[in-house]
Amino acid sequence: KMTTFAKLYDEEVAMLEGTGSVAALEAATEAVIAGGLRDPEGFFHLALHLAHFGREDRAVEFLADVVDRGYFPYDTFTRNPWLDPLRHRTDFLEIVRKAEHRHQEALAAFIQAGGEALLGVESVVAER
Repeated sequence: KMTTFAKLYDEEVAMLEGTGSVAALEAATEAVIAGGLRDPEGFFHLALHLAHFGREDRAVEFLADVVDRGYFPYDTFTRNPWLDPLRHRTDFLEIVRKAEHRHQEALAAFIQAGGEALLGVESVVAER
């Protein structure tokens, strides 16, 4: 018997090859969630696929949730081409702004806690 993650992978590959269906991808996505997926990064990757294959509303729902739960890869939000279908949406742009804000807060806390010295770097801020 195929695991839910294996089924999801197969559906993603089928979509990339042009032989899959969005309905099957959505069903496999929901099966993974029903199986107990709780990791925000995992939901983020589900959202990437949903956005890329035209399920924008569900993708935005997942992305809002992952940022609220502490996963906010700002650079990925701004650069990943699979999120391009969402870039015109005001709800997505608000999620990106929130991710940027949370990223800046985390960076400031890192610097204030001496993280740069721990890593032996001169300035994380200077690199940005």
